[in-house]
Amino acid sequence: MSEQVPPLSAEPDPHQNCPTNRLFRLLAGEWTLRIVWILGNSGPTRFSSLRENLGRISSKVLTDRLKRLEGAQIVSRSSTSGVPPKVSYALTDIGNDVHEALIALEPISRKLEEAIKKG
Repeated sequence: MSEQVPPLSAEPDPHQNCPTNRLFRLLAGEWTLRIVWILGNSGPTRFSSLRENLGRISSKVLTDRLKRLEGAQIVSRSSTSGVPPKVSYALTDIGNDVHEALIALEPISRKLEEAIKKG
């Protein structure tokens, strides 16, 4: 069963006080953070390589996530003509900023994991 990710609206949600709410909603979808992480660490990546790096993701879900990230200007898609055409994905400047924020959160994530293990 695929996860339903709410559509991103151009209008801010008046019930949410957090200025990062829209970004968090976008990134909350299953696989999305991992896609950003892989592209940030690997640079431009072809669809098939990205799918291999993610593991058990379906082509349909990966395509959906990439389209959402592209629509939010976090990922760019480039293709070259040929048979078959070569399509690759890369982070945009905004995507690189998101990746840098993920890197900054890594020490906090490690502390959290340690705290959970200690109980």
